[in-house]
Amino acid sequence: MKNKKYFFMLIFLTISIHFSLYGQATNLSKSNTESFWPAIAANSRGEIMVIFTDSVTGGSNDIFYMISEDGGLNWTQPQNTYSRRAAIKSCALAADSNGNFHMAYSDGYGSGGREIYYRAYMNGSWQAVEQLSYSTDNSNWCRICTDGNTVHVAWYQEIGFPAKPYIALKSKSISGTWPADPVDVSRNPSNGAMYPDIKAKSGNIYVIYQIQEYSGNTLKGKCIGYSERINGVWTGPFKIGSYSWPALDVDGFRNVHCLYPSHGNVIYNAKVNGTWLGDQRINNINGIACFFDIKNKNDFLVAAYMLKASRDSKYYSIYYSTKTYKNGWGSWSNESEVEPGYYAELPKIAIDNSGNIHLIWVDTGYSNKTDIYYKKVPLFQPDKPYIELDKSSLYFSAIEGESPNQQTFQIRNSGAATLSYNIFSDMTWLIPTPLNGQSTGEWDQIDVLVDSSSLQPGEYTGTITISADQAPNSPREITVDLKVGSKEPSIDLNKDSLSFSFVKGSSNPPPQSFSIRNFGLGTLNYQINSDMSWVSLSPNSGSSNGEWDEIQVSVDATPLDPGDYYAKITISSAEADNSPQQVNVSLQVSKSGGGGNASIQLNKSSMKFVNDTPQYFKIRNGGQGILTYDIKTNRTWIVVSPKSGESAGEWDSIKVSVNSSNLSFGEHTGAITITSPEASNSPRSINVTLTKQKPRIQLNKSSMDFYAVAKAGDPESKSFKIKNSKSGNLNYSIETNQVWLEAIPKSGTSRGEWDTITVSVNTSSLPVGKFEGRITVRASDAENSPQRLPVQLQVDLPPYPYPPLNGAQRRINNIGLIIQDYLNEITWTKNPKNEGLFNIVKFRIYRKLKNQSPPYFIFLGEVECINPLHYYDHFSSKEERNKYVYAITEVDAQGKESQMAVTN
Repeated sequence: MKNKKYFFMLIFLTISIHFSLYGQATNLSKSNTESFWPAIAANSRGEIMVIFTDSVTGGSNDIFYMISEDGGLNWTQPQNTYSRRAAIKSCALAADSNGNFHMAYSDGYGSGGREIYYRAYMNGSWQAVEQLSYSTDNSNWCRICTDGNTVHVAWYQEIGFPAKPYIALKSKSISGTWPADPVDVSRNPSNGAMYPDIKAKSGNIYVIYQIQEYSGNTLKGKCIGYSERINGVWTGPFKIGSYSWPALDVDGFRNVHCLYPSHGNVIYNAKVNGTWLGDQRINNINGIACFFDIKNKNDFLVAAYMLKASRDSKYYSIYYSTKTYKNGWGSWSNESEVEPGYYAELPKIAIDNSGNIHLIWVDTGYSNKTDIYYKKVPLFQPDKPYIELDKSSLYFSAIEGESPNQQTFQIRNSGAATLSYNIFSDMTWLIPTPLNGQSTGEWDQIDVLVDSSSLQPGEYTGTITISADQAPNSPREITVDLKVGSKEPSIDLNKDSLSFSFVKGSSNPPPQSFSIRNFGLGTLNYQINSDMSWVSLSPNSGSSNGEWDEIQVSVDATPLDPGDYYAKITISSAEADNSPQQVNVSLQVSKSGGGGNASIQLNKSSMKFVNDTPQYFKIRNGGQGILTYDIKTNRTWIVVSPKSGESAGEWDSIKVSVNSSNLSFGEHTGAITITSPEASNSPRSINVTLTKQKPRIQLNKSSMDFYAVAKAGDPESKSFKIKNSKSGNLNYSIETNQVWLEAIPKSGTSRGEWDTITVSVNTSSLPVGKFEGRITVRASDAENSPQRLPVQLQVDLPPYPYPPLNGAQRRINNIGLIIQDYLNEITWTKNPKNEGLFNIVKFRIYRKLKNQSPPYFIFLGEVECINPLHYYDHFSSKEERNKYVYAITEVDAQGKESQMAVTN
């Protein structure tokens, strides 16, 4: 979106003064013509590239580029890439793992003739232009990403009205050639798709886009669509939110994070562990609908978007928010204005390896034209190491009496310096190896063994904790789930429910599937039946020797009236020790939008909680007109927000919280009821199940070690951490079994956060030797109380005796008639620290000239260990006597000598 604004010269002068006064945002283009369509990327070599369009001779535009090699401090002058063939519009930029840059853009005269092009920047120069699309209709809004040695480009492709546009994707190896035909990612010919964003990781591809919702050839609305290719199989489209212009990124655990505008709001949505969280507003100031950006790096998310400017609400600025992962994604920070703007738009983000956010955007600049602005913002501590993991969970399965094959995860330092880490397990059956290591950036492989040979059939959960004292994001966790099957054949299902929705007058919803396997020994012969005729199964019987069998489930909703329908699929086997098992099926039938009635449409029929973490469901009008609704619960421990709303067809996200503090341990049930006076299918309900688990003590360390030198002072204190790894409140107390061992604080409460406990030792009264202590953590309600932390303290003999104390020298003049004697009397006291450690038998005296450098002391003599302790040094003159300074050492029976104590 581009708005040309014409200002009086006074306003332009104000803009120029504004940027010079703030002195932070840099005008990169400084052009007297229109600079637009910016993109930015940072590569592995620390280089940052910015591209943008600007006018060239002939009245059209071309792509210019700039590079910074010092983290954004200095930039090359804008240089023309000479990519233009007609008129360039959208630009996109990505960097690969080898440090090369890859650019995609659309070029053509008007919406009827644009095509998509690609260029690579390798070894300091731009490679040849490559054409990706060949169409007589509009090819536009391209996005690009890299994944290892592969580059992907997505765009929306129009194919001539009344046919609807679709999201096209082409992929190739970086040194290869493009395929002839693109992949249709949106896969929805009845609705159009536009404005994609794309990311790829480990061979999987994730695409988000705007769906154009049509009724026939009439555009009725917009929503957010999503498709993904996992392990080579495309699924989607999925409707995940409302409105348009989405952006997306994927974190290290393959969770998907999305950002898009919706009616003045900045909306964040995420697919975490396979489940969409629903729309979440992250702005407090009124937003402006435009293209946003979101980026992930290490354990951080950064979102950039447009809001009303702080200077005046008639203007708008670029803002950003951040979000941090620490054993789960936290909350978004409050929005921060990058720079007070005027008509700022098109923000783009790059994050480098040094912990900096690099932001570019468009705003009014030279000669009242649009320019490209840049600003660097610190994100994470650049001088600290950071723990990065390639997995957040592991799943094992084994038959009773056996152990599964080992699995692995990887750990590396994604920050600075050296990451020294330790690895702990909270279960005896869970064995990671090695238990410690170091990384300066390389990936270290950790093997995970599970010894389930002595475990009974059932489901088990453990946690691997990775801690590093210097890492700000320490500790990190990996959840490990283990399922132990019986020796008899056993039915194992990958799903326990399926949900379908259907609008009258449309085609039946597409089939869904679940899978069955034998999770035991021998052969599992099974039969599958449904208790409702509108459910069809294929196949309805089979056998498994351990492999997964896929069962396709179809529903025929065409003869059903609007309403909610439920069915049970039963899987039975004569051999299985757990027969029968069930899969619940729900079907929502709504009236057609042309029928004139509103209809409540929900994306869930049930919700299950095992802790107090909020969840979300969605509601929308699946019919005509406006749906006004109210939401109530039948249990005080279930809280919904908001409690009412309205929908004209867009999805509304409803937050559901549970409060288990006053509930007993075990399972509790309730319901959420949605009513609407306009809806033909009111009321609708969602069943809620809360299983309150007992709290569980989790420690981030399995032992602690201290080292001290006898009577040299106490070693530095150390710390460990405690948290509740299950639900509710963990009210814990801490005790120690040795007077020399102290842990502070001695009690606390955790609802899931890590609490830090400081541990110190007092060695003042301890002799040389090895000492053992124990810290015990107790919690009356915890399922695994108490937990014990062994502490070892090693007190060693110092290598040499401690030096004497109170060394002093006194000048004495013995002047007689014949003999004149000038003395320095040297005195000192024994160091009491040596008592019980060293058998001190004598003292040695040294001297040197006061001004002598380096300070070499010369041995004078020895004094027996008797009182008084003194030594006389004789001279024939005052001048000679006053030239010297002295030092004393203590010597034990074995000849060990202390450091020198210099006299005052």
